[in-house]
Amino acid sequence: MNELFMQLLQSTGFMASVGGLLASCRIAFKDATKHKIEKVTDIVIGALMSFAVSDYFANDSAKLSILLGLIVGTIGVSLLDAFQALSPSLAKKIADGVLRRFGILGEKEHD
Repeated sequence: MNELFMQLLQSTGFMASVGGLLASCRIAFKDATKHKIEKVTDIVIGALMSFAVSDYFANDSAKLSILLGLIVGTIGVSLLDAFQALSPSLAKKIADGVLRRFGILGEKEHD
C-alpha cells in the first residue's frame, strides 16, 4: 500500500489533477450565486484540464505538475465563468449539445 501511495505521489497526472482540484474548488466555492451542479462541473473540468495539460508540460516532475495543476485549475474555471458571462446563449447551446450527445438531454424537438 505504501508503494502504491509513493507511485501516486510521483505521477504527474495525479499530482496535476490534485492541484487542479484544489484550485478549482477554491474558485468554485468562492461564488455564492452558483448552484451546486455548476460548482461540481467547474471542479471536474478544472481537474481534467489540469490532467490534460500536465501530459504536455510536466516532463516527469511531480512538483512542477502540482504547480501547473494549481495554475490551470484556476485559469480554466475563471475562463469558463468569463465565457458564460460574455455569451450565455452560446454557452447554453454548447452545453445542450454535449448533453444531447451523451444522451442526458432528450432529442431536439422540431417545429
